[in-house]
Amino acid sequence: MSHFRPLLARSHRLLTSAAVLLAACLGLGHSPTAQAGAPLACTSPTNGTVSTITLPSSVTAASNLAVGSTLGSAGSVTVTFNCSNVINQYGIVTPQAAVVATLDTTNKVGAGYVVLATNLPGVAIKLTGSPTTADSGANGPAGVPGWELASKSNTNSSISEKFTAQLIKTGPIGPGTVNALTLVQLTDYSYGVSNSSPYYASVATTSVAVNTPSCTLTMANANFAVSLPTVGANALKAAGATAGATPFNITYNCGTALTVSMYMTTPKPGSSSGLMLPDGVTCTGAATNVALQLLMNSQAVTFNTSQKVGTANGPLTIPFVVQYYATATPVSSGSVCTTATYTLTYQ
Repeated sequence: MSHFRPLLARSHRLLTSAAVLLAACLGLGHSPTAQAGAPLACTSPTNGTVSTITLPSSVTAASNLAVGSTLGSAGSVTVTFNCSNVINQYGIVTPQAAVVATLDTTNKVGAGYVVLATNLPGVAIKLTGSPTTADSGANGPAGVPGWELASKSNTNSSISEKFTAQLIKTGPIGPGTVNALTLVQLTDYSYGVSNSSPYYASVATTSVAVNTPSCTLTMANANFAVSLPTVGANALKAAGATAGATPFNITYNCGTALTVSMYMTTPKPGSSSGLMLPDGVTCTGAATNVALQLLMNSQAVTFNTSQKVGTANGPLTIPFVVQYYATATPVSSGSVCTTATYTLTYQ
């Protein structure tokens, strides 16, 4: 009997060892589940929940600005992630920048920056990152556009990323306001332990007024009358003869490097350039065989056609002359009245 007691005791110790081994195996299988519910690894208390990139309050888009050119100066903000609770077996945590603004049609994955659409046609935001390069590939949470920032392996350490935004021209621009825009939202994940945490911070821009160069009429009245002197019929003895030349100006104040053109109409244009036949409405008792001729920059105006004035750089004075013109002979006395409408275009 005594011979069998040590065997039973040894058998009991073997069973105990097996139970401990089994418990260890169960413990290893349970650890990731427990760690996945751990508190967030990183936060960004340095800038609060929203980090704002301050852009210029207003910019001017020159008319000859090429597509891809910048508008105004860039703005930047640095976000610092304070990371702790790195409890996974790899000891690393990776912040992520998820692009939440709409990608512009000109955006290209892998370009080293992200181009984001704005509410103003022709204007986009170019977003860059440093030290980690911004990208719009499927590297954000759940594969959304974005990029991963540098991973951190030390508990209670920090990671910083500088976000820079710059307005750029992507097409024809009209005046308006680029609204404030949330560009990216920020989160992180622990490799092999947890999926991306809920977004806990974001990066946004301020609004920007976009101006385009224009021309402003500087005359007291846009509508005005030009009075010609009274001349004798003998001053217009032959067809094509002119008399009573009267100069006047139309003045504007224009932006820099604007190409300016003038478009003019009249109710009854004549057969020759610049001729305006009496309209029969502005005044009565019209003279016969007499029209008015309009010259701009010493050249007869071609009605219903845009005519180039030149390049404007500030104050712009457009010289005109109006004069009597004999369309045939003989010329009889009377009044000669008509109107002309002018439209200035610039780009």
